[in-house]
Amino acid sequence: MIISHPPICVVMVILVSLSIGDLRADNHKVKLGFKGQVSGWTESTFYEDTETHQFSARYIPEWSLVRKFNNGLSIDTDVSFNLWETIRDSKTYSDTKLYRLKLRVTTNRSDFRIGLQKINFGPAQLLRSLRWFDQIDPRDPTSQTDGVWGALFRRFWDNNANLWLWGLYKNDELKGIDPYPTIGDEPGYGGRIQYPVPRGEIAVTFHQRQTAILDRRDELYDPRYTESRFALDGRWDIEVGVWFEAVALNNDHERIRHQWTKMLTTGIDYTLPIGSGLYCMVEHLTINQSGELLESGMDSHTSAVMMNMPVSFKDTPMLMGYWDWDMKKAFLYFDWRRNYETIDLHFSVYRYPDSRELVAISNRSGLGRGYGGGVMIVWNY
Repeated sequence: MIISHPPICVVMVILVSLSIGDLRADNHKVKLGFKGQVSGWTESTFYEDTETHQFSARYIPEWSLVRKFNNGLSIDTDVSFNLWETIRDSKTYSDTKLYRLKLRVTTNRSDFRIGLQKINFGPAQLLRSLRWFDQIDPRDPTSQTDGVWGALFRRFWDNNANLWLWGLYKNDELKGIDPYPTIGDEPGYGGRIQYPVPRGEIAVTFHQRQTAILDRRDELYDPRYTESRFALDGRWDIEVGVWFEAVALNNDHERIRHQWTKMLTTGIDYTLPIGSGLYCMVEHLTINQSGELLESGMDSHTSAVMMNMPVSFKDTPMLMGYWDWDMKKAFLYFDWRRNYETIDLHFSVYRYPDSRELVAISNRSGLGRGYGGGVMIVWNY
């Protein structure tokens, strides 16, 4: 077992000690919280003559401390860890690492966070062009993702307009749609402006970071280069819900042939009056690579559909499918969720053809290959 950031354990003990003292002094304004999530799942996959069986368990404990003031100001901090273990084909893999560690200051109009945190945005659900800083897999019922180190400021207005500004540092692992890792000792920065429009909202987003391509030993290759991302997205609720995410990613490295990557996600959803309500959602992703922004280049297309409908107070089946137009292959995933207040049970089956990875779906893990199924239990307390 590997323990990442061991000094954080000391920080956690100090926070708990200080919070107990504050609780005794001013119980109605200070709140110490503890919650967590325990999950375990077993899965079997079959591909040609190969069988893979695995059992996994994860525990995420979280401590929080909130201090509220009479003028609407609130200061809180939280720390959580990700403890997991997997047994796959008689081999054991385990890790314990810091999951979240942040300080947040909020007012009636603003929110400021600094530390290890989750940053995500955009209206798309399955084929996310704006999946820049997270690794959320739509098949994962827990929606777990590693955080990023940085500071985030958000400002809100009465008309629901909002402004985001962020600065990131020491994030050298691949995340989101990153083609190459970020140089850890170089800061990245960006922002987002979201503004209401009739029946919906529209937003502009920008981010810039320093990175380098990898050599044959998977080490960063100099010279370093700048990657800039520009995005426009919007969502409207008319008779149906419609949205789009348009992203242009520019790399100025001389060794990269296609310096522009353009991504466009379009989506639509509607709840049909069938039974208790059949929710249907369809998205389409187009990726284009070229030497210039307005130049036509290599295209790839992926479509996705998701449907779910509660069939009882406790049971909700969900079907998710992807179609790769270049390979002309379908990926199918079915999940049946049964809820017992704080406990969820998930029974899943899937079929994934032998193919290349669908990076837009799950961060470089792809969808795998073969067919199989699994059972997952999630307890939130």
